Amino acid sequence: FATVVFIFAGEETPQPAKKKYTYVGVKKCKMCHRSEKRGNQFKKWKEFNHAKAFLTLKTSKAKELSQKAGIKENPWESPKCLECHVTAFEVKPELKKKIKFEDGVQCEACHGPGSGYLKPKIMKDRKKAVASGMIMPNEKDEENPKKQICRKCHNPKSPTYKEFNFKESKKKIAHPIPKKEG
Repeated sequence: FATVVFIFAGEETPQPAKKKYTYVGVKKCKMCHRSEKRGNQFKKWKEFNHAKAFLTLKTSKAKELSQKAGIKENPWESPKCLECHVTAFEVKPELKKKIKFEDGVQCEACHGPGSGYLKPKIMKDRKKAVASGMIMPNEKDEENPKKQICRKCHNPKSPTYKEFNFKESKKKIAHPIPKKEG
């Protein structure tokens, strides 16, 4: 295997891969993850703070916090803010053509670039999806500094930091695919 490096908020997470994966954007994820039968992960994401992460940078509170932190530019233009408020901020532009700041922290921020696993044939098989670049954040990884995804942004460097508990936080954003009956 060759190694591809995904960048999340300025940190590296090595993943085995045969090629570079690209970010496909939340609209691609939405195509399959918007029905109740499939768990409507898109709706759950849209209603949660991650979807609104970029928009929060345009508030007066964000401006106040960024000024206190010594940031001269607007928070929605500052790399220090954008690295956690948008998906794949520090990734090379050619690998993230479908990512829009307005989408905030979307699916691929946690699950990795989707080009390798977005096909239904691959997504239906968790092992194939993971082998094709999909990341499934778990508590054990959050304890390993080289694999942390959530704590790359949910850490004391954030001006609004509150103690982070992976298990409790995961419950708040849970978006499982329903088990099939039968």
